[in-house]
Amino acid sequence: MVFDTTTLSLEQATELLRAHLSDSLTVTGIRRLHGGMVNSVLELSTDGRPRSVVAKLCGRPGHTAFERELRALRWYRANTAFPVPEPYACDVSASIFPGSCLLMERLPGVNLAEAGLDPSISPHTLRHSRATALRRKGMDLGELRLFLGHSDISTTVIYDHIVLEDIMKLSLIHI
Repeated sequence: MVFDTTTLSLEQATELLRAHLSDSLTVTGIRRLHGGMVNSVLELSTDGRPRSVVAKLCGRPGHTAFERELRALRWYRANTAFPVPEPYACDVSASIFPGSCLLMERLPGVNLAEAGLDPSISPHTLRHSRATALRRKGMDLGELRLFLGHSDISTTVIYDHIVLEDIMKLSLIHI
């Protein structure tokens, strides 16, 4: 059974924040945000610091994509100038509600368009673009597999095809 993440209660939201951010936080309001196509994205208003937290929720426990997203957000914050939210925590244990969540900083007024990016670009596209760039720069497939969090190298091999296509294009130009 998949949990309806739109029914997250104030009590459950408070318990999530207290477990992962601060024992003294209380959630005072929940507002659904736009953009969650597969998962629910909620803004949790609090009575302390931070004033609000973005909670990305999936109705299934063990949703490991959130763990990969947490790592990707940390990487983008450390290695780019993009205004990327600080990832606070990821919980896939279903110990507080029967699902998984990713908690992150709310960046008021900053969106893809304001960051100079096409708003139709998905997080998956950004992830794929970064992985392609790393492979083109010579990152080993095994390292790339670990970076992406793929459990099987066969999932990562697609990036070899992309690099091979680049080589083929170059060789056709220089013939």
